[in-house]
Amino acid sequence: MAFDEQAYRFGMAPEYAIYVNGFEMPEEITQFVTRLEYENTDQCIDKIQIDLANPDFFLSERKFVLPGNTILVYGGYGKLEYLGAGIVTNVKMDFPADGVPTIQVTAYSKDYFLT
Repeated sequence: MAFDEQAYRFGMAPEYAIYVNGFEMPEEITQFVTRLEYENTDQCIDKIQIDLANPDFFLSERKFVLPGNTILVYGGYGKLEYLGAGIVTNVKMDFPADGVPTIQVTAYSKDYFLT
């Protein structure tokens, strides 16, 4: 999907911010986010999943997120609101034979550690 600057400027496209251990994830990394998903239900553990493209293995060399790190997610249309937080439990790298390598970061709320 192409970036629509006009839609973005008028608040029709969602915005987000990701914080890792209290520091905002820089644009040099967030530019590679292909999916950000936050699941929050009353009867389940909250889950954050972040998928990133990893062209030329650019992100593989950077330890921007590791298991045990705390992730906070903010999102919205125009004004960012706190969505939730989680502890990184898994960082999975995928190197397909054809296509761009990816990194998938999964984090769960602290409830996860009570199970």
